[in-house]
Amino acid sequence: MPDHYFTLQVDRRAEPEVIAAAYRSLARKYHPDKTASAASTKRMQEINAAYEVLRDPAKRRAYDRANPLHACRVLWRDPDAMVWGGASDPEESTDWAHAYARRRSRPAPIPRKGFWERNIGCVLYLIFAAFVCWQVAATIVLKM
Repeated sequence: MPDHYFTLQVDRRAEPEVIAAAYRSLARKYHPDKTASAASTKRMQEINAAYEVLRDPAKRRAYDRANPLHACRVLWRDPDAMVWGGASDPEESTDWAHAYARRRSRPAPIPRKGFWERNIGCVLYLIFAAFVCWQVAATIVLKM
């Protein structure tokens, strides 16, 4: 069964307005009156089938229940096995779908603090403890 969300290049939690906008933009691009080729006709049929299911809330719920793997959160990323959504072809991406796909393919790195930022408390405690031990040792040596 084809993934209708991938066909319309929308996220699985997309609002109905976003789904309608995606359908309109793809329909303008692949409509048989605009591009007379077998591939665009086939693609337009896929887009129409996907929109027919996703525009009706009852059909969309039934589709999500029938495809639980498509509706769940992906915990791994394998480029060969999973598509994160958005366009697979850069020229067929709309602005919002392209931005979503770009964020998912190149996520921003999580900043990690350096050694001194992470361990400054421990380092200061060790320096203080060494200073106290040195003072105690110096006091003991001087009293002898």
